[in-house]
Amino acid sequence: MTEGSGGGTIATAALYSGNADVVEETINLHFLKACDALINSPVFPHIHAMTDVTNGGLRGDVFEMAETAKCTVVVDDAPLRGLVAPKVLALLDKLGIDYLGVSLDALLVVAPPKYADEIIAVVAKAGVRMEKIGFVREGPGISRLIRNGMEGEFMPKFREAPYTPLKKVVDRPGRDFEEMKQGIDRAAAAARAKKDRILAKLR
Repeated sequence: MTEGSGGGTIATAALYSGNADVVEETINLHFLKACDALINSPVFPHIHAMTDVTNGGLRGDVFEMAETAKCTVVVDDAPLRGLVAPKVLALLDKLGIDYLGVSLDALLVVAPPKYADEIIAVVAKAGVRMEKIGFVREGPGISRLIRNGMEGEFMPKFREAPYTPLKKVVDRPGRDFEEMKQGIDRAAAAARAKKDRILAKLR
């Protein structure tokens, strides 16, 4: 798995909790750089699967892979925390959010063990950190987690947006239609300006 800094979920959690400075961590091209490097490398045909660690987090992705492939996927917790951007990990720890259950926008690759080092080397040349985080063995379609040397259950939890522990319904009185149209135009202009700023930053 590559390093991950999260995307929309992490950004929203940061904003809801008053930690807007963490949003900056989520703006990067690590995922795209890693994918591009692998797709254009000789090792690409040997890769069995590539996915982004998104909704449901690593817990959900690994469970789905194991269930689909009818095998046991074992994940080692030791290298995982080091792959999460430090400021993002600190935020999740502070808010009591399980980093294994949220979108990290990391790239998860499944391939035969003999190609692992080559895959990691290709991604490293693209400037992105990557680590071996587990292995596959014969068995029922389940996922397992090794933590502190002990292997145990690694199941997805109920998926709920971590930044909205309580959902609220807000009733607002009606507003003038023309005023609302002007507001939408202002919002669209602001969105275009923001897009231009982000593109300039990424370049």
